[in-house]
Amino acid sequence: IKMMNSQQLQPEMESRVDEVAEMLGVNALVAKALLQNFMWSKERLLESFMSDTEAALKKAGVSMRCNRMEVSKEGGGPKECPICFDDFDSLVSMPCGHEFCKNCWRDFCDNAIDEGPSVIRKTCPHAGCPELVTEAEVEAAIGSDSALFNRYKSFQLRSFVDSNTLTRWCPGPGCERVAFAQ
Repeated sequence: IKMMNSQQLQPEMESRVDEVAEMLGVNALVAKALLQNFMWSKERLLESFMSDTEAALKKAGVSMRCNRMEVSKEGGGPKECPICFDDFDSLVSMPCGHEFCKNCWRDFCDNAIDEGPSVIRKTCPHAGCPELVTEAEVEAAIGSDSALFNRYKSFQLRSFVDSNTLTRWCPGPGCERVAFAQ
């Protein structure tokens, strides 16, 4: 057993994401969402994906991202944000086609991160939409160099460690070290 700082597991997590992305022919965002949904188990993911690809994508909340149809662009002019109801010339769009103003989108991402680890399973704010909000959307809303984005990334890593049968958190209060069985 080896003790390491939790950040040292980041390359292991990214390596698993890259491996799954290559095996399934999907981008890294989709691979990460699939892995998170299947508790970071490549075996469970592959079994589900091979038996019913569409069901696996829907369960992970990335179906629309993978089967994106061209959204018809309406004529010019301002559009209404469905959250604040103000009109804007440009809105931020999710892969599902739902659009929001930049301020509402940033506030949505900020609040989701403040809610804690559940942020990695947050879906589009449009009522009933199952499309997952991935790190790409979060990064676009709050920036990659913000403390909030780092917190979001730490929740992803926590999900990886918590789901991994070979890792355990140190039980010491506030300790960020991980026991890793090799």
